[in-house]
Amino acid sequence: MHGSSVVLISLLTSALTTTGASYLIQRYQLFSPEPVARSTPAPMLVGLSETDARANTAALQVALLVEGREPAPGVAAGTVVRQSIAPGQPVPQGTGIGVTFAASLPAVPKVTELGQLEAVEKLTLAGYKVVQGNPLPHAKLPVGSVVSQFPEPETELAAGGAVTLHLSSGPAQVDTPKLVGMDLPSAKEKLGELGLTLKVRWISRGETPENRVLSQKPEPGKKLAPKGVIEVVVNR
Repeated sequence: MHGSSVVLISLLTSALTTTGASYLIQRYQLFSPEPVARSTPAPMLVGLSETDARANTAALQVALLVEGREPAPGVAAGTVVRQSIAPGQPVPQGTGIGVTFAASLPAVPKVTELGQLEAVEKLTLAGYKVVQGNPLPHAKLPVGSVVSQFPEPETELAAGGAVTLHLSSGPAQVDTPKLVGMDLPSAKEKLGELGLTLKVRWISRGETPENRVLSQKPEPGKKLAPKGVIEVVVNR
């Protein structure tokens, strides 16, 4: 066979083979192209409850990956405080977004009415710092007992926070009221309201009304300790 004929036959065979292969690939999709990865914009999850965050990611076919829970002052437990992919950034379908939820904060224990040492020990064991506030007078609690605390008992506060204690300075002093000119029953009632004691010294004066306070000791405005005594002169 002539050489040129051989070359021509080879070219025709190659062309037919290529055409046939192309037909077979297209007809039966023997070699499929690589699929294009789809993505969806990340939703805004921060501030949502756990239930809402899961519902939003499920609707987008994106997994919600819990990366942890941590105390977050002022944020309800179970709220998303952080997400691994910023809102609007692409998230390939089939992957996930990591989130961190707010955990419940510990509650400040009640230490009012306790002695100072016991109160400080209880707060320290709970992980709090103790700050000494100004003393406050109290009619019943002994000196050194806790009258009030801030934050109040059962308030959520992260460990390491400070609790201020106000200790009792004992009963407060009372201003002596003016009793002169009052009738004796009214004077007794007035002193009873203030926690003071009345001592009566009687005299007889015909020119003044009976059972009327003529003088008192100490004078009005003087400071008296609780249960202090005021002596009055009353006409019979």
